[in-house]
Amino acid sequence: MDTTTVLEIIKMIEHRRGVIRTIVDQEVGQHRSVLYGAECELKDLSNQLQGYIEGQLNAEENKIEP
Repeated sequence: MDTTTVLEIIKMIEHRRGVIRTIVDQEVGQHRSVLYGAECELKDLSNQLQGYIEGQLNAEENKIEP
């Protein structure tokens, strides 16, 4: 994985942390909602990273000439 990719992942994670912090700040006293919101944000990040990996694999597969 190259440096640019790692930096993009870090930016995505930091953005998600900000979203989660906002959820926590707004949902004080409603722990279930806070945890659910945080879980959804992390799941979304996971899906985005998985999509990146699949895209990279597809690109490599398309390079191979039969």
